[in-house]
Amino acid sequence: MEFVSDFSKTWADPQMRHALVVHWPVVLTWISVLVALALALSGGKNLTLKVTLLAVCVAMTIAGWMGLNSGERAERSVQGSLSAAAEEVLEEHEELGEKVPLLAAVCTGLVAVSFLKWPPARITAAWLAVIGCGATAGWVANTAHHGGKLVYEHGVGTPDVSAPVADSGQDRATPPEASPESPPETQPADSEQPDIVAANDPSMQFFQNEVRPILVDHCLGCHNPQRARRSGRFDQTSLAKILEGGRSGPAVVAGKPEESLLIKRVRGLMPDEDQMPPPPDPPLTAEQIAKLEQWIRELRATNDESPVTSANNAIASPAGQ
Repeated sequence: MEFVSDFSKTWADPQMRHALVVHWPVVLTWISVLVALALALSGGKNLTLKVTLLAVCVAMTIAGWMGLNSGERAERSVQGSLSAAAEEVLEEHEELGEKVPLLAAVCTGLVAVSFLKWPPARITAAWLAVIGCGATAGWVANTAHHGGKLVYEHGVGTPDVSAPVADSGQDRATPPEASPESPPETQPADSEQPDIVAANDPSMQFFQNEVRPILVDHCLGCHNPQRARRSGRFDQTSLAKILEGGRSGPAVVAGKPEESLLIKRVRGLMPDEDQMPPPPDPPLTAEQIAKLEQWIRELRATNDESPVTSANNAIASPAGQ
């Protein structure tokens, strides 16, 4: 049963699962083009071709949705480790991928219309299905091209994404470590570090010690400047930006956790697509939510631009707590 064991390990890894799933839309879209063309050439009369094409388009829709879902999981497994160039390609890859199940659903609808007995509607639907399946195949190919760029140009999902690429100037997903002789730019000397925790401000101390690790572990992977378009333009890298909120308005109402959109989202009081962390990620624990509520309850309005992550910590690591 070695095959079953290997498959289970592959399926359990978000990036490997996505690599396994995304090949199906590619295969199915090109099969749909060939079957749709054969159906159109038959004048939309061949029942076997219609049933086959309908099944292929339904499978294509399901595969597109599965690819989108697995891609979201794979994305969260690499958040915070991508270069700016890789982030840009990932943005385009995701935006293209979101349209795949929608395009496949349109093709399914066109094939369904071809079952009508009225010849003009049947023939027109058959040829429109050819166009729709062809357009979907091209769209999927472009989506796959962007996925390939992430893997082969930026090393996303490769076993050693930090290794340098010979004879290539392309960015890798994780930048090489800085030379020990010179500290990295993101780690200034102690005298230059921002004063994140005000010694006489208990609310700031509570934020740094209790709230920041929650944001780092569950939020900052997406809610950062590089992911602005994909995260509702809600930047959580500083207190001022958290209070400013994003596309949906202020996420935090100082002193009023029950009116804060952030609490409503993490408590699951919003539609599924608006819950945070988004499914299938596990929700915050009751203890974590209680800490967020306590922080908001004791919070006062501020323009503090101090970063949520300390100067000595990477955005995805709450080390040092």
